[in-house]
Amino acid sequence: MAKAATSVLSNLVAAVQASGLSSRILAERTGICHTQVAKILRGDAVPSLDNAEKLAKAVGGHLRFVAASGA
Repeated sequence: MAKAATSVLSNLVAAVQASGLSSRILAERTGICHTQVAKILRGDAVPSLDNAEKLAKAVGGHLRFVAASGA
């Protein structure tokens, strides 16, 4: 996984964990299966962009991507 994607995922997981919400509550808020939410939070699965956005919104956040030129 690219460094930027890893950073986005790490920040997302940190925000979700900081919310203190269980995977079942997050599942209810997002429509994502609770087992999938748990896998994402453990690092055993990478969420789709759609699911990442749902998780961010569930904890009061948002996803922001910035295009950068160069390597």
